[in-house]
Amino acid sequence: MSTNFNQWIRKVGLTLLQGTAGLDLSDFRIQFEVRNADQEMPNNAIIRVCNLHPETVYQAQTEYGRVVLQAGYQDGNYGVIFDGQIKQTKVGLENGKNSYLTILASDGDEAYTRGVISKSIRAGATPQDNVKALSTAMGVPYDDSLLVGVDKYHVPLIRGQVLFGMARAHMRNTVTSLNSTWSIQNGKIVLLPRTGYKPGDVVEINVGTGMIGVPEQTEGGIRVSCLLNPNLQIGGLIKLNNSEILQLINQATNPLNVPFNQYGGFQYNAPLSK
Repeated sequence: MSTNFNQWIRKVGLTLLQGTAGLDLSDFRIQFEVRNADQEMPNNAIIRVCNLHPETVYQAQTEYGRVVLQAGYQDGNYGVIFDGQIKQTKVGLENGKNSYLTILASDGDEAYTRGVISKSIRAGATPQDNVKALSTAMGVPYDDSLLVGVDKYHVPLIRGQVLFGMARAHMRNTVTSLNSTWSIQNGKIVLLPRTGYKPGDVVEINVGTGMIGVPEQTEGGIRVSCLLNPNLQIGGLIKLNNSEILQLINQATNPLNVPFNQYGGFQYNAPLSK
């Protein structure tokens, strides 16, 4: 279980890469917004670096194609939170004195949008063979370690099949038949069973470890906010205290059969008397 809760004195690292060459921008003022999810659409990040020299800005725009963003705390959790390809850049002024370079980056965008396959799969092949062929067509490695123990992942196909078109569509069909999901995380295709999770430390989120506000139960799951923690991973486990979760409004077991009207909602109930 993750127990390093020293969450003060923030630390950030930003490196632009092209092959083995790198440009370290960690010493500048950096703002970022990262969106990661367990879904097919590529993750993305918007990163702003302030007050770069014009030559450094030109170098960043023309010589580098990949960005690695690390964040955390000096004496606490610290690690990579985004690794992807630079798609667009923008320069501007925050005010009359401070300039900035904004980078829009995407994780696996080219693999997702340009990955095309034209391949025949023999009879007797398995879904695992499909995944291998599709990841090769997309040009990125894959991690299927959590599907290796799924029986259907190794069931031979009765007939041969032709994989033609966008690789992402065939990946979707293959993974859906296994009751699983797929996404691209830090340049790698990750396949997760809907009933499983990634191995590793369980991240504990509560009032003592940086939780913000109160967790809330919704129809789509539990929504919770916390301080920055690079140990949070797509498909990983977190631990919440049940006593801290706001429950979803439940319907009474034997409600009166009355037609719906605008005043029947919970928000129109009279306040509780003191």
